[in-house]
Amino acid sequence: FKNVNAMNNLGNLLARRGRPDEAEAAYRQAVGSGLADAMAHLGILLEDDERPAEAEVAYRQAADAGHTGAMNNLGFLMEDEGRPAEAEATYRQAADAGHAGAMHNLGNLLVRAGRPDEAEAAYRRATDAGHTESLNNLGNLLAGTGRLPEAVAVYRRAADAGHTSAMNNLGTLLASAGRPDEAERLLRRAADAGHINAMNNLGKLLASAGRLNEAETACRQAADAGHPSAMNDLAVLLAEAGRRDEEEAGGSTGDAPASRRR
Repeated sequence: FKNVNAMNNLGNLLARRGRPDEAEAAYRQAVGSGLADAMAHLGILLEDDERPAEAEVAYRQAADAGHTGAMNNLGFLMEDEGRPAEAEATYRQAADAGHAGAMHNLGNLLVRAGRPDEAEAAYRRATDAGHTESLNNLGNLLAGTGRLPEAVAVYRRAADAGHTSAMNNLGTLLASAGRPDEAERLLRRAADAGHINAMNNLGKLLASAGRLNEAETACRQAADAGHPSAMNDLAVLLAEAGRRDEEEAGGSTGDAPASRRR
């Protein structure tokens, strides 16, 4: 192939078909002709193949050619390798070039570094650039620092954009604030979209309202979807339902059988 874009596209096709060696060869032909996209794609291929040193070289080549996605990926690779200062500088370079994902990743790094004010600024830049995941993370940051009305507003924006984790987070926040009807609507939306934490949280909310049959259905749904603690939560619900049935069957005295006293 003399057309470098065709070489790059061939590499993409081969990578999707699970033929990484051939994909690498195609990318390297395009890289030899100076195509930044091919350098970036080669970096991803090498990183997926657990060849981080080679991936870093490819990402750096693409970044030096102005490829902001490669800058972002390079920052992520550096962070994974325990080089946060270099990662931060690289994320900032990509963010300053307008890459919303890098703004978001910079915010995450700054949160982990205990620099919430800078993280907030990075998330806000990303949200202004249309990055929905940053809305959710900004909501988490605001909720974690006690700025609940701001968190609710930010979560709502993310939920309205279809972000299921934001629906779950907002629903949980509203439930704890004593607004169960709103919470239920949000948790149901997220659960219906397949969010397993929302399924389980919906079960807990329904159980707290005494709607045990509905709660059991929600928790079973979460358990079937692989939620790690849903089975335990379901067991607690079923035990509670059993206790209630026994109390109702025992008449007006409310005394439990002696063998069940603790």
